[in-house]
Formats: sequence, C-alpha cells, structure tokens
Amino acid sequence: MPNLPPLTETTVDGPRTRRWFLEAAACPELAACRIARLGFDEACAPYCGVRLRPDGSFFLDCVEGHGRISLAVSLGLQGGGSS
Repeated sequence: MPNLPPLTETTVDGPRTRRWFLEAAACPELAACRIARLGFDEACAPYCGVRLRPDGSFFLDCVEGHGRISLAVSLGLQGGGSS
C-alpha cells in the first residue's frame, strides 16, 4: 500500500508556503458562478492537506515539481492520482 497521509483533518504548511485566495463575498463574479473561493498555494515541504468531508468541490493541479492526490471515501482508498 502506498505511503498515505493520516486519515484525519490535517493542514501542514511548510515554512515557505505562500497562499493567495479570493472569497465570493469580495467578488460578485465568483458568486454569480457559484464559486465560493478561488485560491493558489505555492506549496513548500512539508505540505499536506487532508479533507475527509469537504464542503464543496476542489480542483487541484501541480504546475511545478511533483505531488500526490489521494481520494478516500469511508476510510477506504477509492482512487488516487499523481502529477
């Protein structure tokens, strides 16, 4: 079995991680498209985010370096991907 992050709600940002985001409350164009928030993380090790029951959908992309995305349902691994 692959080395998976712990199955608990987790956010670990490396000391050099930078985050930008925009909330729908501050941007009528996002709200009109039913997008709650838009964000960008420049993730630096160690970086880990685990959401067991997210409030909405996520789009994740790795544009430099490498990363792993694992999707878990009911504590069992259902699928995953790498980029």
